[in-house]
Amino acid sequence: MDGGAGAGSGRDGRVEILVSAPVPNQSLNLDGTNDYITASGVADALASASAFTMEAWVYPTRASGQQGITTFHTSTGNNRNLLLYRSGQFQYFDGDTGYVASRNAFPAGQWYHVALTVDASNTAILYVNGRREATLNTSVRPEAGGLFSIGQEWDGGPTASDFFEGRIDEVRIWSQARTQAQLQQGMTTSLGTDNTLDDTFDLSDLVAHYRFEGNLLDETGAYAGTAEGAPTYTDDVAQTTAEDALIVRVNTAVSGGGAGNGTSWTDAHAALQDGVAGTGPENQIWIAAGTYTPTRRLDAGDPRTATFEITGAQDGLQIYGGFDGTETTRSERAPSANEVILSGDIGTAGDSSDNAYHVLVFNGGDRIGANSPGNITTGTVLDGLTITSGNAANSFPNNAGGGLYCDGVGSGNACSPSLTGLTFTDNSAGAGGAIYNEGFNNGASSPVITNATFTGNTADLNGGAIYNNGASGTSSPMITNATFTGNTADLNGGAIGNNGIVGTSSPQITNTILWGNTATNDGDEIYNDDATPTLAHTLIEGGLGGISESGGSFTTDGGNNLDAEPLFVDANDPAGPDNAFGTADDGLRVAANSPAVDAGDTGALPTDAADLDGDGDTTEPLPLDIAGAPRIQDGDSDGTATVSLGAYETSGLPIATSVTITGTDGTGTDAGWRVLSVPYTGAVAGDLRMSSSTGTNALRFNRNIAAVWDDSDSDESTGGTGAYTTVDASTPLDLGAGLLLYLEDDVRDPVESGGLAISLDESTTATRQGLQAVVRNDLTQSARWHLVGNPYPTDYDLMALTTGGSPLAGNGFQADVQVYDATNSTWQILSVGTETLAAWQGAFIERSSPGNGPTTVTFDPGGRTAPNAPFIGSEMQGPVATSSVERGTLWLEGVVTDAAGTVVATDQAIGVRFHESATDGWDAWDTSKLAPLEAPSLALSATGTGRGNTGASKAVESRPWPQDASDPDANLTAVPVAIRGNGLPDDGTLTLQVREWDLPDTWAAGLIDTQGTSDTSDDQAVPLEPGMNYTVDVSSLTDTPETERFVVQVAPNTGALPVELAGFGAQRSGEDAITVQWETLSETNNAGFEVQRRAASADGPANASVETSQWGVSTTGESWQTVATLDGAGTTGTPQSYRFEDTDLPYAADSLRYRLRQIDTDGTESFSEAVTIVRQVTEAELLPTYPNPARGQATVRFAVPERQDVRIDLYDLLGRRVQTVVDTGAEGRTEAQLDVSGLASGTYFLRMQTEAGPIDTQRVTVVR
Repeated sequence: MDGGAGAGSGRDGRVEILVSAPVPNQSLNLDGTNDYITASGVADALASASAFTMEAWVYPTRASGQQGITTFHTSTGNNRNLLLYRSGQFQYFDGDTGYVASRNAFPAGQWYHVALTVDASNTAILYVNGRREATLNTSVRPEAGGLFSIGQEWDGGPTASDFFEGRIDEVRIWSQARTQAQLQQGMTTSLGTDNTLDDTFDLSDLVAHYRFEGNLLDETGAYAGTAEGAPTYTDDVAQTTAEDALIVRVNTAVSGGGAGNGTSWTDAHAALQDGVAGTGPENQIWIAAGTYTPTRRLDAGDPRTATFEITGAQDGLQIYGGFDGTETTRSERAPSANEVILSGDIGTAGDSSDNAYHVLVFNGGDRIGANSPGNITTGTVLDGLTITSGNAANSFPNNAGGGLYCDGVGSGNACSPSLTGLTFTDNSAGAGGAIYNEGFNNGASSPVITNATFTGNTADLNGGAIYNNGASGTSSPMITNATFTGNTADLNGGAIGNNGIVGTSSPQITNTILWGNTATNDGDEIYNDDATPTLAHTLIEGGLGGISESGGSFTTDGGNNLDAEPLFVDANDPAGPDNAFGTADDGLRVAANSPAVDAGDTGALPTDAADLDGDGDTTEPLPLDIAGAPRIQDGDSDGTATVSLGAYETSGLPIATSVTITGTDGTGTDAGWRVLSVPYTGAVAGDLRMSSSTGTNALRFNRNIAAVWDDSDSDESTGGTGAYTTVDASTPLDLGAGLLLYLEDDVRDPVESGGLAISLDESTTATRQGLQAVVRNDLTQSARWHLVGNPYPTDYDLMALTTGGSPLAGNGFQADVQVYDATNSTWQILSVGTETLAAWQGAFIERSSPGNGPTTVTFDPGGRTAPNAPFIGSEMQGPVATSSVERGTLWLEGVVTDAAGTVVATDQAIGVRFHESATDGWDAWDTSKLAPLEAPSLALSATGTGRGNTGASKAVESRPWPQDASDPDANLTAVPVAIRGNGLPDDGTLTLQVREWDLPDTWAAGLIDTQGTSDTSDDQAVPLEPGMNYTVDVSSLTDTPETERFVVQVAPNTGALPVELAGFGAQRSGEDAITVQWETLSETNNAGFEVQRRAASADGPANASVETSQWGVSTTGESWQTVATLDGAGTTGTPQSYRFEDTDLPYAADSLRYRLRQIDTDGTESFSEAVTIVRQVTEAELLPTYPNPARGQATVRFAVPERQDVRIDLYDLLGRRVQTVVDTGAEGRTEAQLDVSGLASGTYFLRMQTEAGPIDTQRVTVVR
């Protein structure tokens, strides 16, 4: 190693020099034949010393034979103290002791640091890379007049032998027994005067120091070396690998070809017990993924005392999990991908009765194991591990701390390690199922616990997860960003028990979640016995008031604590589907809508003293969470990054703990069936709750308002096999199954605009489902319909719903699911290939061939997705389909209104689908028609080929995707549409419209109204386009038409239509004139156009009629009337232009709509979209009455710009009111009839008055 010039003599006392990282320079190269170094006087310097140390960096290039490294001999060459490399191991030899070899083998071909220390009590320790490899006793010391050499040994005579082959660097001889810490600190540091680190070394006991920087100087200046043979120097020095030498690697999956000494991943230890052995305060242990069990017993007679023990002598040791066995820097590790498990399952697998009492023992005190020679401080780090299956079931102390026993017992002793990124699960003990911290008898045990998870741990007495025993001492751990859930205590403190009797137990708990822990007696979350913890920014079930206080205990409220459901992704599956803790699918992550997100105190995070992210910054806040994700994130997207509560920073999908169904505020208007699913395991119908502004209520089962589906019960009224079965409070609500719930929308449970929330009364039998796949394996083959439900509290991508690992469509099931929408009294159709099922939503799936096919469907958790689908049955739009390259659907809708215009029935479950895999017959992309759940009802069915090649009425008729869209005569698809109704009003109106156009924009579609007869002469054709409406009277419909009333035609291009419109519009061309104009790109057999007009008054027909023009516009303003006829161009490919000016405008029409009726030469007709012209009213006015003079009847005309009260009275010449003509609220242009048949001839006056006062007066002459 290089570090600059020598330090001078420095031999007359204590010399202090500052040191820094050395610069690689040169080392000694020996040929293994006759090269070596001697140094006179070194043996003399140690002759009177009671202790000594010799250390060196060596790089053997030959493993065979015996090779001297540093050796002391008598003056005649007899052996005294020999440090050797022998047969691939480092060994010590003296005549009294014989050979003592290192525990591990160290193959040639790399640098090693080797040292031998002998203390005044004759205890000698052999170290390799700072680890204890062997311990022995020897009274042999170097003697006066003896010989010292480097690179050989004389072996009892004057002739040199056993030459070292390889490189040697940094030889140091000390007149003291260096401690392990001193050796480890010094092995990576050169001792030169030009170093600048703040470390101070006492060199008073440094006898000789050879750095081999191109010479044989002794850096102390006393004992320069002499070369024998022809040694050389090389630039390959130990410094390039010195820091790495302190890393011990462990990999249970390592192949048998390595040395198993931990110096590299190739030579990794297979057992962690071997890796821990001999380590000291500067070591790091890197552990690769796998499960490791302890084998070293604290009591040789009891196998269950096997444990991974860390003592105070090793304080500063850092143990890290999460490696894959290839990393070169710690920052490369990924704990989330490489779980390391320390397990106490040392006996019969799965049998806890023979498990280790303690998986880990941190021994900084006098209670357990040998009394510790030193304290364990926060410099000792345990990070990135899962500790499980400890079972402390014996007498004390072997009945405490199943996962970890932290021993700080005894005056002045301490056990306060840093525990970071750990998961403690399924450990058990009498006290402290996971951790027992003991500071009894004036000791201290206060670990710093960060990013830790405690779940499934149990205690027969107190502290299901942690018991802090500060009785007569101190136990006040600092717990930050931890998660405690599912831990139990048979007495007190389901999560944590604190004991400060005659001592101190004042844990600091910050940014932590304590929820769902239980204790038989007191303190489900925390039990205090004369303890004084402080909680801040912590979510605790029951709040601080729920903490059990005993003796003089009290809990300090540090502020910002919460008592709210944390919304774990799935507390019942803490490790997630991969069964590995610390990964992205862990169930103990919180949902995105959890109150724990961004609710922490970032300032409370401890510093990154262990440099977990490897960026060299040890002063930054802890940068990573338990899964290796950034610890500080903007989880709630408010623009500020803030630490969240618990061990996990990155949240999961939002969780819907309930579904809110919104409606209107009119009681009864939103009554109807909803199709639900309950995303809880173990739920029964009696757990359901309905909450509104009136309170929270259970279901009223005596009114039969809930039903499940029995697909094994034949009931053809449902459209196939299966039947609705009413439920009672004990009826199970299975995962993946659906529930039909009738909401009465009454004063008790109103479906109001603020919403009626459906939730579950949570209990031990109704816990949320989250991450595991849900399988329905009870589907009856004979059934057509199966009611399934989203089993997850998130939205669900239906593409992930599979059968036998394959998508539903084409594998025994149809391509759609159906959900009843009570707001529109219709079934909604969702595609399993493109759409999403909302949380809490149930749906029917359809079997392709009743009588055979799969009986199982699987909800794969990979289908869980963020909220993007509304719950169908609430006051909102249903999901919208998406288009893809070779599939699409034309969705129609039918709406029936009564004479007053009120909607009485709707059917949206009608469509024509085109798919690249569809056929003209029955296939997976057809969908059967489900019967309406309520009356009055409307059912529109696309008719086509059904099962067995028979005719069938369908919700969706599928057809092949057109292959040649360029041929205007090809692929014209015609689908008859049947109409059936139940309880529809005879005076009602059916309106057909395009609900959704999910077809290419270049396609064209039309609707043919056959009038229900086979006579085509009276057929009417209209284009089917978004926004199109076509109305017929309900009275014209029949259940047994000669032919189905409507036919939908779809063509892959507009060339299939007789006229291709390029534009159609209308605009004002004068005060009382509107010009309508249009263009065509091409025409085929076009006989001509009719311009049709429809007038409407803002005040509606209830208050006034629309004036009749010479064209006979209806006075109700609701019918289309022809106002012009223009000849067409026949057949042409040349663009044509048309124009018509409408000058006979009805006065009282506030808006006028125009459309074209195009007529073919064969009489076929089609209609354009309508355009609307609005006639604005800017001021109130009374317009001229006509006729005037009036005989019998006259029409009074007036206008007001906005709705207000209007009164028009008729007065005679004496000023007497003889008649009130208008007294009502009005808006826009309005007409009223004046009856003068009973009046005498003469002059009268009309006077108009609005809310603003008198407006106008008009003279009217009456003649008889």
